[in-house]
Amino acid sequence: MSRFKTDVAVPGEKKTVAFSLPAEKLSFWDTNKKAFVVEPGAVDVFVGSSSEDIRARGRVDVAMSGQWGN
Repeated sequence: MSRFKTDVAVPGEKKTVAFSLPAEKLSFWDTNKKAFVVEPGAVDVFVGSSSEDIRARGRVDVAMSGQWGN
């Protein structure tokens, strides 16, 4: 993600955070359409200090599809 906010929790503490995520941030390049697309369905979300240090996992449901850049 290009923008993020740090919200610190002490060890053992659980926190709920909320943020907005524009649909295009979930897009991927479709070589057939020659555009970035978002497809409806479940998307896994991982939280951590790096891709090798995953500390929490979740899932968001994308309700609508979209297309950019064609």
